[in-house]
Amino acid sequence: MSRLCESRRYAVAILALFVGAVFAPTALGRPDSFPLSTYPMFAKHRGQPEIVKLVAVTNAGEVAVPPHVLGTGEVLQAKVLLGQVARKSSKRRLTFCKQTASRVASMPLAAEWRELRLLLVRHDPIEYFESGEAPLSQRELARCPVRKGTAPRRPTLTDDARPTDDTPPAEGSQ
Repeated sequence: MSRLCESRRYAVAILALFVGAVFAPTALGRPDSFPLSTYPMFAKHRGQPEIVKLVAVTNAGEVAVPPHVLGTGEVLQAKVLLGQVARKSSKRRLTFCKQTASRVASMPLAAEWRELRLLLVRHDPIEYFESGEAPLSQRELARCPVRKGTAPRRPTLTDDARPTDDTPPAEGSQ
């Protein structure tokens, strides 16, 4: 019987050590620590994010332009590209819009597209996910028609390589 009591004491001691290890960070004033994390990167207030999106206007309304039209199959890469375009001058945004419209003009996917619109949209995330609420604000950054039967213009080296006022110089070239 004493052997059974000794085993129980040993088990209780091990359990107490584990429980103590779990709660020790909170006792030491660190409320966000493994394994008791509040995940502050998700729990803190982040405001109302602004999202840049490219939409095609059809007779039925607006449709999101899929990432592959922008040259990638990855949504996040398309998001980064659109964010970079949005920070450019209005002339550069319009150029991007026109080049994209020219590229999609002959795609079957774009048969119903009349124009492209580059938009900066602000949402309340809670309302958006709970009720599909309309955006709080929407600002048009560029708009251009999709002209059917136009051959896409091939980009030249100077289109991408020539630095402009809003393009930082390449590393090592100063």
